[in-house]
Amino acid sequence: MKPFHSIALTAACTGVVLLGWAVSGNTAVQEAAASLNPVSTAPPAALAAAAGAATVDKVEKPRTRDERASLSRQLAANLSGTGDLSQSLQQLERLCGSTVPSPCRDEVLASLSVAQRQRLTDLLARLPLLGPQMSALLMSTQQPLQERIDAVSRVRAQVLGADNAQLLFGRQEAQLRYQAQLEQFIERDATRLPLAQRLAAAEALRAPLLQDGAAPTASDPNERARQYDLTLRLTLLDATNEADKARLAAQVRSQFFPPEQVELLARNDHFDAQQHERMALYAERKQAIQSRYAGITDPAVLQQRDAELDALRREVFPDSFQP
Repeated sequence: MKPFHSIALTAACTGVVLLGWAVSGNTAVQEAAASLNPVSTAPPAALAAAAGAATVDKVEKPRTRDERASLSRQLAANLSGTGDLSQSLQQLERLCGSTVPSPCRDEVLASLSVAQRQRLTDLLARLPLLGPQMSALLMSTQQPLQERIDAVSRVRAQVLGADNAQLLFGRQEAQLRYQAQLEQFIERDATRLPLAQRLAAAEALRAPLLQDGAAPTASDPNERARQYDLTLRLTLLDATNEADKARLAAQVRSQFFPPEQVELLARNDHFDAQQHERMALYAERKQAIQSRYAGITDPAVLQQRDAELDALRREVFPDSFQP
């Protein structure tokens, strides 16, 4: 048996890191709410394997069999161009382990057509080649995001074939392209429009994702968080000072959260602002102290410097030194 090259989270993640993106990260929601080890099966005898499989079948929970049947249908749909193949392959590894062949994996793939199994076999055979190619792809973070997405997409198509790359990474790339378009819109055009038109234009950019099924729908638990994040960001473009920012943030939050949650978020904002001010003050005064002692090597004098720095830390961050 040999290890299954999982859908190469390595390759997928390499692409995302090179792009310099984290597609989601709903910090607002966090605020608002407050290895697989490869299955080691020494290949002795087919008899032992058969006996082991029979034992598993005896104790196997029906839910696991249902999961395999569901995953099989899901993979068939993915290989026909529907849904997210990358997630299904990750689920296959979680459910069946990372060695091939295995009875679990064989059962999941058994209902696929010959053409679908061949396509999946071809894709998984090429996938290990993607990691080194992605690692060799050098891009500057100064490049526009769209250019970085295009570069990653070209490498994936060259290694996997255009159809396989689209099947495996199409949804991910669609999300990233939307993010790139959104960033460009916010940077160049958003402030020229009234807020209502801003929001409508941002949602229009996302419409192709909804048509292709690559974006969460209204029933998705993360959708409200996405709407909040986007509304808050586009609204705060009108803020000209910290008071404006606090007022506008409160207005947006009142649309999404109950009053007590709005108040809690406002307190958190105030605390974060205070911490930012403290850090800026500390950095400025620390630099002044270090400048006064620059070039001095006398241990006694340097001890005095260290004492001043310690006193500064205690003054600026007194809460950190409470017993």
